[in-house]
Amino acid sequence: YRLTAVSTPSGVKLLADFLHLVMDGSSLGIFSNQLIAALNGTKPEGEQYNYLDYVEDEKAGRETKEFAESKEYFAQRMTTVDGASSIPEDVKSGEGVQGMLAMASTPVDIKAATEFARTLGITPAALFLAAAGYTVSRYCNTPDVCMATISNGRSNVKVSDTVGMFVNTIALTTHLTDVTVKDYIKACAAEFENAVVHENYPFAELSAAYDL
Repeated sequence: YRLTAVSTPSGVKLLADFLHLVMDGSSLGIFSNQLIAALNGTKPEGEQYNYLDYVEDEKAGRETKEFAESKEYFAQRMTTVDGASSIPEDVKSGEGVQGMLAMASTPVDIKAATEFARTLGITPAALFLAAAGYTVSRYCNTPDVCMATISNGRSNVKVSDTVGMFVNTIALTTHLTDVTVKDYIKACAAEFENAVVHENYPFAELSAAYDL
């Protein structure tokens, strides 16, 4: 890591550079809060549960019923898709000539999207995840999509105040069926919630087993 205090016309700024392998975004918030407490004359509290404790628990957890259930959960999800969804490459228009790249952008009213998500009882993140799943489905011309997203990996309350890299990659499957838009969005939100519940099963092992 590197820390440098810089004096500017607007005040003193702290420039921080941490190796992401050992510190995630939530850890930066923990560090910042402890630094502010120290600068205000309060002694920061030490970790009650450190990263080494977490690693040991993860190793022991592989022998638990919960780990086996998570492995089975993802195994069942993978039976509904044909591997990872991959958007096809552009078709070449001629020998040595690549297809033209185009970009389309549509501004999103975040306030309206957030309010719409609230009426469905889901998070804005789940709403956009459903939109991503729909888009991939159309590009791949299949109703069954398998893609990956991330969670902060802190569903275990023990690590709520622990500095470390807890972000998990999790596999998601979405399915376009003959349902309403709202039901599809809710189904995607439920898929994400269930995947997070079972995120103790490593994505690396899932990827190796199903070529994701």
